[in-house]
Amino acid sequence: MKKAILTLLCLLTVQVSNAEIIKVNGEGATPIIKKDLNGTRNQAYNNAKTDAVIALIKRINGPQAMNEASQYLNEIVKQVDSNYVLNRGSSTNSNNELVTQVSLEIDDQEFRSILNDLGLAKKNSRTSPIMIVMDEYFGVPKDNSKPVKEFTSYFSDRSYSYDEDASYKASESAKASASDSYSSKGRSSAAAGYAYDNYYGAGVGVAARSSSHNNSGKSASSSSYNASESGKYSQSESQKDIQSFVKYVEYQTPSTKAERNNQTLNSIAGAASRYDLRLLDSDRFRSQYLNGRSMTIQQLMSDVELNKLVIAARKEKADWFMAGSSYIYDRGRSSATGQFVCDGAVSFKIYSVDDSTLMGGETRTESSTGATTDSCRTNVAKKLGELAVSQIGPQILGYAKNRSMYGKEITIFVKSASGIVTSRLGDDLYIALDEMDGAENIDIRTQDGKLVEMTMTYKSEKPISAELAKALRKVSPTLSSAERLLAGNTITLCIGGTQCT
Repeated sequence: MKKAILTLLCLLTVQVSNAEIIKVNGEGATPIIKKDLNGTRNQAYNNAKTDAVIALIKRINGPQAMNEASQYLNEIVKQVDSNYVLNRGSSTNSNNELVTQVSLEIDDQEFRSILNDLGLAKKNSRTSPIMIVMDEYFGVPKDNSKPVKEFTSYFSDRSYSYDEDASYKASESAKASASDSYSSKGRSSAAAGYAYDNYYGAGVGVAARSSSHNNSGKSASSSSYNASESGKYSQSESQKDIQSFVKYVEYQTPSTKAERNNQTLNSIAGAASRYDLRLLDSDRFRSQYLNGRSMTIQQLMSDVELNKLVIAARKEKADWFMAGSSYIYDRGRSSATGQFVCDGAVSFKIYSVDDSTLMGGETRTESSTGATTDSCRTNVAKKLGELAVSQIGPQILGYAKNRSMYGKEITIFVKSASGIVTSRLGDDLYIALDEMDGAENIDIRTQDGKLVEMTMTYKSEKPISAELAKALRKVSPTLSSAERLLAGNTITLCIGGTQCT
């Protein structure tokens, strides 16, 4: 029983956290009937509640909505639970009336459902389709205290090298002479010298002899012999002893591969239906414009990618483009409950494709548990999707309401293939817009002989292109025959060709 109650409280907490609460005030007065004070208090309270509901209808659908909703007012008041109404007190006024003030706080989605059941929801929510590009990543969180892989790289070099070099060189020469004389005096000598440098050692040696004589009728002889040799031998050897160790540690890191089954996007699609929002097929869009690539929100937000995707979404007839990423982390099993615990974060931005206006962006986080990692992931993804839609749903519907109330801002350019746009053409365009049904707040931005630029707000159920053509035919044949290029909320009139810069 306790577990059931706890589960119910958790579900209620999730619903409240995902809800977009709207608060309005109401005031009701009724004549004081002294004989029936309880009846007087009840009537004043009911009048105040009705006044708050009227304020809520106008907040959701605009002031003009009461023209259609007035006939269903009593039914709408009945459907609003009195638990959402706070009685702020009563007082009497100078007309002897009891005046009661209340505050009404209700989930935006819940009240829209009440209006939708009566056919009073904004119809243009279905005609404002959304293109969403969002990837989901599931894995473990980054944790530098939890290594998932360790290994050591070992390097050793004990190589041996040997080198030797030997050379040998030898030379010799000899010289001899002899003479006879009756009287002679002379001297003879002989000498030899040598050097060595070989494998066994190195050295040098010299040997010499000499003699002298003196006689009459003498004879003398002399001889000399020179010899030399040289030898060289070199030897070198080396032994390396290099050893190194490098330890590598890989820590727990988040997944960088997008999941094929995008649970967050599925949750967004389910929650969008409760706001009566229409989502376009993003799988076909990704296949055509992203070649099936997965991209983080940081990559999607780069100038090149974002501009390309917004233009592509416009080609696919989307009014809104939403880009984002969802990260879900497996925290492991809880030792207290035995359940798997998961945390998640979703980051997104949404743009109007008409003019690339950023309508909103946010990062939201959630946590959940499950019997398995898959169920844990699914539970977190469901919460993240509902959180995202609870933000973008009211923004889109509020923007649509403002468009219907105040009109859509349009920019019109007049260009020429010759590069010359006379001021007369600018005057003609202004006259045509001034006479066009639904055109308001016309403003001339540029009129310099090369370009005409004007802005206006357009509020009409009829297509602006057709209404503009009708107005131009009445004023200027030149502008009427110009090629009209429509891109989002920009219209370009190109005179004298189809390509104007």
